Amino acid sequence: MKNIYKSMYKNDKKLDLSENLRIRIMLDIVNKMKLENKNILDIGCYNGTFLSAIKGKNNLFGIEASDYGFEESFLKGIDVKQFFSLINPAYLLRIIFLILLLLVKLLSIFLIQIFFLKKFLEC
Repeated sequence: MKNIYKSMYKNDKKLDLSENLRIRIMLDIVNKMKLENKNILDIGCYNGTFLSAIKGKNNLFGIEASDYGFEESFLKGIDVKQFFSLINPAYLLRIIFLILLLLVKLLSIFLIQIFFLKKFLEC
């Protein structure tokens, strides 16, 4: 499996994600949340483009399979782990916990939006 990622992300196949639509949408969502002093996990962080854009006062964590993405993220100061070296159960539990926290936060935002939308439609 690791060989697949090595061939996909060779130096001649680097992606520039700085203007990627998915990245811009995620940045809009995160900026609206006004995150400070939070733990943020990006699974498949590639070269850390998204995490670098929201650095601020947050604790950034990334998981990346490719050697290139891992190295670039690390150079940007992101606490990145390579997918194929994740054998530490404590770290995996931490990641699962961070994912659950993110899902709870996203669910709460979604429910608040539904509540206000219902109130707006009732008027």
